[in-house]
Amino acid sequence: MDAGRKLYVFLVFAMLTFHNYRDIFETGGKTFRLFCRLTIMVWGCGLMVSCTTSEKEQRNFKEIRFSRKDLPETVKLKLLRTITIPGFYTPLWMFRIENNLLIVDLNHREGILAVYSLSKDSLLRVMMPKGNGPFEIQSISSIVTDGHRNIYFYDTQERRLLQGHLDSLAYSVHQPRFYKRLRWTYTTDTPLSIINHSDSTYLSTSELGHGGRFNILNHRFEFSPEYFGEYPDLEHTREIKNMTHTEYRVNVLSNLFSHGICLSSDRQSLVVAYLRVDCIEVFDMKSRALRYRIIGPEQNFPPRYKLNKAGQGLPCSECYAGYSSPQVTSNYILSLRRYRQDKEWNSHLSRYIYVFSQAGTVKKILELDEDIISFVIDEERGRLYGLVVDAPYAVVEYELQI
Repeated sequence: MDAGRKLYVFLVFAMLTFHNYRDIFETGGKTFRLFCRLTIMVWGCGLMVSCTTSEKEQRNFKEIRFSRKDLPETVKLKLLRTITIPGFYTPLWMFRIENNLLIVDLNHREGILAVYSLSKDSLLRVMMPKGNGPFEIQSISSIVTDGHRNIYFYDTQERRLLQGHLDSLAYSVHQPRFYKRLRWTYTTDTPLSIINHSDSTYLSTSELGHGGRFNILNHRFEFSPEYFGEYPDLEHTREIKNMTHTEYRVNVLSNLFSHGICLSSDRQSLVVAYLRVDCIEVFDMKSRALRYRIIGPEQNFPPRYKLNKAGQGLPCSECYAGYSSPQVTSNYILSLRRYRQDKEWNSHLSRYIYVFSQAGTVKKILELDEDIISFVIDEERGRLYGLVVDAPYAVVEYELQI
């Protein structure tokens, strides 16, 4: 129950104990006062029960905790080959669309997107120069497709989409064309990333939202009225009590609970992996409710934090462990588990992938030969592709054994 309701119920019951007021009517005053007291008492009890029930409904999920002593065996995966993308030394993201790997680099001159064919085992092209022109893009945070084999590249900085076609993406001399500038404002719904929900709908995650971080977008990339997935509860410090609602969510909650998301192949489960705390959450997409929360091996959830001079929430040193790059197979949830105490950008790297059952139990730890920043999997072919930073090659391919 929130503080306002608690205060209200307290005042209601305090009134019931106040006996020294004058009769409201000259006749029948005692009977009328008794009736009022009973009515208010029943109403107050009902309010308390409804608030308690609401709290139970919001907390109706399973919490699974494990520590270092509970960790399973570590299995070292077999390296099959490395894939070189000339000039791609600062890669950020990697997506697998059908039999192609789409790799996004930070500053490649010819283009920030490389298309590599797994079936042909060859680099098809490098495209999308960095810029604001019709065929240029500032950054790519998401790549999605639709039922008509169109492919969309989401530019987070410019809040716009570029559209191409899967059949001509690798062979056409034309770059993906400017599709539309999305009319989202920073203070409401600007998505950080977008993933496919179906052939005609998409799932977005944003910093603020109107009641949740996640929303289902229609085929025009327009928001629906239904939001879900509120931020986890966080202890309020003295410094944040003077913040506005927007400042608190954008500067504090979004920093502490930055995350990656992935949908299961049947679109029934949404996996949320938190980068700065050892926590993974799984939502039921039918009810939009949190199904269970995994915490471990570090018990840093909810995180301890501090505010910098700009008012941004930063995790304390013990909170620099967390998960990223979640992937879901038919039987397991996989996530890159990073644990670095330094604050350099290589703190996002790791060579250990934790494997969880669909029930949330940690089953196995996969170990790679070197650190990666993210990975994708091909369950049908039994392959795992990791993205490497500052190396002669950009991608490492492993035999997936789980």
